[in-house]
Amino acid sequence: MTAHAYQDPIVSSAEPATLERWRTAQKRVRYDVTTYRNASASDLRSAGLPSSMRGMYRHGEHAISVPMYDMHGELWALLSLPHKYHPDGPNDFHRPGWTLSGRLLGLHYWHGPQIEGDGGGKAIGIVEHVHDAPTWVSETRTPCAVAFHPDNFTALAAALHAMYPRAAVVFWARRATQAATMQDAAHAAGIYAVHGSDGPDTVPALRKVHAAKEVQP
Repeated sequence: MTAHAYQDPIVSSAEPATLERWRTAQKRVRYDVTTYRNASASDLRSAGLPSSMRGMYRHGEHAISVPMYDMHGELWALLSLPHKYHPDGPNDFHRPGWTLSGRLLGLHYWHGPQIEGDGGGKAIGIVEHVHDAPTWVSETRTPCAVAFHPDNFTALAAALHAMYPRAAVVFWARRATQAATMQDAAHAAGIYAVHGSDGPDTVPALRKVHAAKEVQP
């Protein structure tokens, strides 16, 4: 499926006033990125992220901005992460700052290899937190889309299915506290969900994904 054949289901169904508000916020975001600098490897390490996380920005003294794109690769929003990341502290999986006037639904940060065509024979993970993305990609060798918020799970799954109709789209909850929300979203989206404990050995369930009929459209 080519990018020009894809129709954004969120934009298509948005009320005119909502779409206008999103577009206004988008203009601000596009201006903001011209004033930010690219996040360095040191910036990313301070935020608890590997240098392989491409396309992020550093603004001010203490924040990393993560770009949020639609399936066409159009920039809509920026989410701010705390500069200092403490895996066992109060900022563990800190939900990023969000401008409520901007769009969230159906947007994502992509990490891992790109997918061509309609996604046949491929798997795509959906994770909530950007800090989960490197683990998913490392353990599964498949890409993932970061949703950043539970409200975005179902909308992002729908957008991925529209863009890659033959791909297996999978929710992965690394922590038990995420599992119930992701299971509900997976049920609503008609796709598969896997979850496990904190360790990187929690993704062997992905073996089921490649064979599971229920993840196919």
